[in-house]
Amino acid sequence: MGWPEFSLLGRPSPDLFVVWVITLLPDEARRVDPGEWDDALVVVEQGNIEIEVTDGGRHTFERGAVLYLGGMSIIMRNPGADTAVVAAVWRRHPAGER
Repeated sequence: MGWPEFSLLGRPSPDLFVVWVITLLPDEARRVDPGEWDDALVVVEQGNIEIEVTDGGRHTFERGAVLYLGGMSIIMRNPGADTAVVAAVWRRHPAGER
């Protein structure tokens, strides 16, 4: 018996949380700066993403992967032929949304 699929999408999020969705087209890359996703859980919702760290190491994560990227300077890339979707969730801060 496998794990049930985990997703941050498809249901309303409680007011306590902020959800941010990023879409990466095939071969598109996005730099993620340290601190940009502090305190966030990140879920690969669709497709695959490749994370490249500053020392050049790379790892590919498939749909359903749950990540923590806080404090890391990385490049997030879509290595696939289809669109990749990543969702991140944070606790809402008293000052408002991110």
